[in-house]
Amino acid sequence: MTALATASGTLLGWMQGQALPFWRSTGHDGPGRGFVEQLTLAGQPAAVGYKRVRVQARQVYVFSHAAVLGWPGGLAEATDGFDFLHRHGCRADGAWVRRLGREGGVLDPSADLYDLAFVLFACAWYHRATGLAAPLALARRTLDWVGATMALPGGLGLENAW
Repeated sequence: MTALATASGTLLGWMQGQALPFWRSTGHDGPGRGFVEQLTLAGQPAAVGYKRVRVQARQVYVFSHAAVLGWPGGLAEATDGFDFLHRHGCRADGAWVRRLGREGGVLDPSADLYDLAFVLFACAWYHRATGLAAPLALARRTLDWVGATMALPGGLGLENAW
């Protein structure tokens, strides 16, 4: 076995045996509530009153990828997180909000390109894990909104926030 294969096996064992179970328990804010925003230095959920959309989307990606790799429980976590993200973070115009309350509700309705990139990533991986068409439709709708709203004149880039 090569050093790379050994390191890969060690990383996969740690991910499946420690990291994912930790985030599934401590990092999950409860059924229907998505994922915690941050942890204290003691490794416990911090008492903050908001959740950034990018954090929710990032965790949906992580658990979707874990499900694709065959990790038990990955799909359930991804689905719970995706449902929370979609239910509370998706704007009617195709964009996504920046910040949510801890249990949902919009705190900052503005759209941020960096956040939207994580949402697209989450939609793609959730689709890959589930085969559902809805995440791809949401991704296309988001891309259409970005192109129509955030594009700079002359095609010279994109606005950072809207």
